[in-house]
Amino acid sequence: MKVESQRKPSKANYTFERKVRVMKHVRWLSFFMLGMIVLLAAGCNAEPAQEQTNANANVSDATNQEVNGNGSGADSGAAAADEETLNEPVTLTFYSHYAGIVNDESMEAFFAPVQEQYPNITIERMTGMNLDEAIAAGQVPDLIATSNVYVYDMIELGLATDLSNVLSEEDWKRVHPGAIDVMKEFSENGEIYGVPYAMNYGVMVYNKGIFDRYGIDYPKAGMTFSESIELGRQLTREEDGFQIIGFDPGNSTSLTKTHSLQPVDLETGKALLNTEPFQQMFKIYEQVYRIPGFVSPEGKYSYGIDDFFKEQKLAMYPYWLVNITSRLLDPNYAAADLEWDFTSYPSPDGNPGHGREFDFHLMMVSPVTEQVEAAHQVVRYLTSIHFQTVMNNDTRLTIMQNPELRLQHASNNGLYDDKDLAAVFAVEPSPVPKSTIYDNAVYSALNEARKRIALEGIDVNTALREAAEQADKAIAEIKEGKG
Repeated sequence: MKVESQRKPSKANYTFERKVRVMKHVRWLSFFMLGMIVLLAAGCNAEPAQEQTNANANVSDATNQEVNGNGSGADSGAAAADEETLNEPVTLTFYSHYAGIVNDESMEAFFAPVQEQYPNITIERMTGMNLDEAIAAGQVPDLIATSNVYVYDMIELGLATDLSNVLSEEDWKRVHPGAIDVMKEFSENGEIYGVPYAMNYGVMVYNKGIFDRYGIDYPKAGMTFSESIELGRQLTREEDGFQIIGFDPGNSTSLTKTHSLQPVDLETGKALLNTEPFQQMFKIYEQVYRIPGFVSPEGKYSYGIDDFFKEQKLAMYPYWLVNITSRLLDPNYAAADLEWDFTSYPSPDGNPGHGREFDFHLMMVSPVTEQVEAAHQVVRYLTSIHFQTVMNNDTRLTIMQNPELRLQHASNNGLYDDKDLAAVFAVEPSPVPKSTIYDNAVYSALNEARKRIALEGIDVNTALREAAEQADKAIAEIKEGKG
């Protein structure tokens, strides 16, 4: 969801502007909510707009499994929360903003361990309206689950509060430090506006049958994009009228983030597309699209997960682990005759040992909630060993930096019993570029440049120069609309 403020963004410091907006929104919401207490007490009957579910997560019933590694023995998160458990019944309202908790089934599954730990806390999913409408109606949720991609939007809406002191030092040590670093990018003084609880991880799936057919070795963990392109070149061929595609590097947004490239100058608000780092990155597309047979006669130049699992024409595809997990539970994607495996996401040539960017889900607490302690208990418990184990062993990947626990991902379903999960984690996620309100416009221009390289055959420099001009024009229009 694109949320645009009516105020003109600061040209000098986006982070400072975010903080000012938070304070203004919090003051406005606090005043507005004085007249809406009755509505909140009565509960919320809102229904969010249809969500894009990138990480479908059906968490199994709570288990008592302990995890070796980070934090065996006493679970400080649960222990600290137990000391403050409320005795009186409490109801918290909850909203999922692109966090994959989209119906009663996923809601019940995700919060089952929490409700088991705190039977006095009832968590109700808001339905019927999106966040903008909920705020306008004075029905601000107590808890908001979202992705790090949308934290900027939540700050713009005034829904952020600092949770850095809600967890103990030991609790925070269990959370992947890269996720904490990403969260701190949204603040001025180290505030953490949400508690990360689950992450995604870049993978590269590959069709073993295609490799075996031509006697080519499988891709190895730690491969770079250049190595993946060359391997894909060997596999891209037509056989009996069936075109095989060796390797698709993905869209411009994912490639930019994987290379940790900042698409917009944070000081000037100008697009940074016509620069040497982007030119080097876009040579990946130029190399791939010039492979004979890659671009189809009908003009298809982009291949995806359906081409891998359903059509079985794509030999290698970089994707997301949790998205693979959810698709394997869908009978439409579970191709019984497909011999496949996965390895690590390709590393940028200039940043070996790193794969796709950090991507994770987090829980935020509304600044106007009247149930602060109960809300804090819930977010604390999400980092407990018990919750993380239950969640990870089903369809969401733990946020804990615990190698042993990661290797148990989806073990309840046996999805990866014969797969090389360890290879996936052979690289670390790449740092995430800072988000701006102009990102959608800039990425749109980048994807258009990618299309022109594929279909029109224009060179990288021309494509990016014109993309930068297109992006700057779009940025100017956004600024004017906010003036």
